[in-house]
Amino acid sequence: MRTIFSTLLALFILSSASAQMDYQIDDARKVKMGYKPFPKDMQTQALTWNALESSCVQAPSFGAWFELQVKSDKAKFNVHTGGNMGNIEDPMIYLGKVVETKSGRSIQEVCCVEHSGNDGIYSIESTGLSKDETYYVLVVSTEEKSRFAISSTDDFEPLKRVEKKETASVLHKIFGRVLDKEGKEQVDVKVSLLDESQQLVASALTNAQGVFNFEKLDADQVYMTRIESEDTEFEVAMFLIDEKGSIKSQSTRIGDQLYGFGVDKGLAEFIKLLAPKDYSLKVSSGKKGIVGRVVDKQTFLFGRSGVEVGLYNKERQLMSSSFTDKNGIFSFVVMESDNWDIKVTSDLEKDFTEIVIVDEFNVPSNVANSEDMGADGFFEFASLPQELVEMKRMEVKDTRMQLPSNFGDMSVGKSIVLQNILFAYGSADLLESSFEELDRLSAQLQKMTSVKIEVFGYTDNQGSSTMNQILSENRAKAVVDYLIGKGVGPNRMTFKGLGESDPIASNETEEGRKKNRRVEFKVVD
Repeated sequence: MRTIFSTLLALFILSSASAQMDYQIDDARKVKMGYKPFPKDMQTQALTWNALESSCVQAPSFGAWFELQVKSDKAKFNVHTGGNMGNIEDPMIYLGKVVETKSGRSIQEVCCVEHSGNDGIYSIESTGLSKDETYYVLVVSTEEKSRFAISSTDDFEPLKRVEKKETASVLHKIFGRVLDKEGKEQVDVKVSLLDESQQLVASALTNAQGVFNFEKLDADQVYMTRIESEDTEFEVAMFLIDEKGSIKSQSTRIGDQLYGFGVDKGLAEFIKLLAPKDYSLKVSSGKKGIVGRVVDKQTFLFGRSGVEVGLYNKERQLMSSSFTDKNGIFSFVVMESDNWDIKVTSDLEKDFTEIVIVDEFNVPSNVANSEDMGADGFFEFASLPQELVEMKRMEVKDTRMQLPSNFGDMSVGKSIVLQNILFAYGSADLLESSFEELDRLSAQLQKMTSVKIEVFGYTDNQGSSTMNQILSENRAKAVVDYLIGKGVGPNRMTFKGLGESDPIASNETEEGRKKNRRVEFKVVD
């Protein structure tokens, strides 16, 4: 049995509005039920009549007509192509019915299917037919003299129609803001909304506040955005908002001006508003830091400045107070004791607050937001998953201890994992703590002037596989770009992203996922 690469079926409700008068079909080949395929038996030709009113066929130039002789209430018509069957590409198949009207005989669409491909069996089917009616099938091609085979049957299980749910669709939206590196709003910057295959869905321009948005987005789809500008110095904040008006995910830069959502679930799965740069504090050993941000509740893009924040002990006595800055940020550094509470004086109807507690490594351990605020105005903090927190601490400790990669054996074909390469969560942005390791590699490559390397990026299996592929490639590119900036010749290096393929540990644990998120290189010459 031939492998069916693509069988797309469609069922449409009959509508008198889709009838076409004055049809002229003189050369239709009669096809009975049970017709068997013969290789390259059929051929498209210039159509003498192409004035169809159809849901998918618009003024076709080339095709072949068939009169389908049904003997029951259902029929399935197949187009075979590829191999010795034919060479027709992307066939469209139309099924019409002859009807009698006061104005005369006309042809009315029963269903129509637009296929994509050139190797397999492409079908159209319908039920509710009558053997007393006359039906025509049109196979449409973009080229004349395209070859194909056909078959027909009424011995099949009809595709069940999926009834639309009465409940409203779950729709999301995206709000974003584009600033330059000095924090000035960028106006009339084009932003493209892309689907998972990077096809354009919609576009928007930033307004006078640098803001853009996309609405009525399918909650089941994966979206990316691209800033259509050669300027790479932009600061972009962007949030995916769910149907309840809450932040579902914060964007990260996964490529040159390309942003995605939910790439690195990790801490970003629990911390929705604050970014790592927001909670980078100078916290001494034995102390903890508290960082929060207050923003508008509609877009989450505009910080509320001048909001008073109080640090209280458990007896609700004020210990210290602070005010949010122009970005809505506030912070405290406190003793190791957990004997304190936070109260934010803001407009609950208009504002949203998120707060994290970090340790001396700036790794968050607890988080709270406006939904966790009690009737007394104080926040109840939730602990982040311990395994995740400990792994993040180990990453920072390893980097601070400067555990180096071994570049002593750079023989051809040998893969070497770069041990201290860190990126911002879910991003292709190198962290400064990665520079010392890359500087060592740069120095080694400049000593070994004949060596050529290929750099590979990998991710874990969390999130979209497409975005993981993009992210891994751009992380590898970021390493190559850094080395070029340090004087290594660009002709000595190539890079490739391998996404979540070739894991070196289990993706079932955070420790395993950490190992799989890696950059390595291989000497190729």
